[in-house]
Amino acid sequence: MKPLLNALLFCFFLLNTTYGHAQDSLKFPVPRGNPKQLFFLQRSQNTNTVVYELNIKDAY
Repeated sequence: MKPLLNALLFCFFLLNTTYGHAQDSLKFPVPRGNPKQLFFLQRSQNTNTVVYELNIKDAY
């Protein structure tokens, strides 16, 4: 049981350090200044950003 736990911890450490360095090298933009913005999505593979906005039509 102990060797399996050590192997899993090593794999977790290796993946965490590799993923962390790749993420640190990318600069993710933060969309601001849009009052209709609900939220935005970003992925770790690239810096593309998808912004979701609220579209309100007048009820009159």
